[in-house]
Amino acid sequence: MGSKIVSIVSDTGPLIHLSEVESINLLKYFNNIYVPEGVRLEYNKHRRLSEPNAFDLENINLHEVQDTQVREFIDKYDLYNLHLGEKECLYLCNKLSINLILTDDLAVREAAKKLNITPIGSLGVVIKSFKENIISLPQAEKYIMNLYEISSLYVTKTIVELVLEKLNETNENIK
Repeated sequence: MGSKIVSIVSDTGPLIHLSEVESINLLKYFNNIYVPEGVRLEYNKHRRLSEPNAFDLENINLHEVQDTQVREFIDKYDLYNLHLGEKECLYLCNKLSINLILTDDLAVREAAKKLNITPIGSLGVVIKSFKENIISLPQAEKYIMNLYEISSLYVTKTIVELVLEKLNETNENIK
């Protein structure tokens, strides 16, 4: 299966988006996914019961965070423009010394980069899964198109076309 990424902190978006297209199982690629309580609450509020539940995955680790410590972190790094779950994710990355965050939110991606945390989104999970031979090219293409057409993920057609082109290039290089 290739080299697993040991640990990542997850925001709500990718958990919802991957559930919406029944590809939440791709998160098994990660050894440990740390999720703050605020993200769990937001996820449960927005997910449809007919969809697979991300919190059924064995590698999901729920974390309680201290409000006062999160507020100090927000003040220190000027993260007032983010939602609670997003702030808790960045705080958790910092606290646990994890340099990867699973997020589809542009503001979180920008804040993460300033904190030397690498963001990976739903599309990135599909790409990684393909590159690690977890899924085939047709499966990857299907997941990418479903994320665009079915899920609540906001992604432009141009980005989808670029991702599909990159997947095909990667596939050609593997042959």
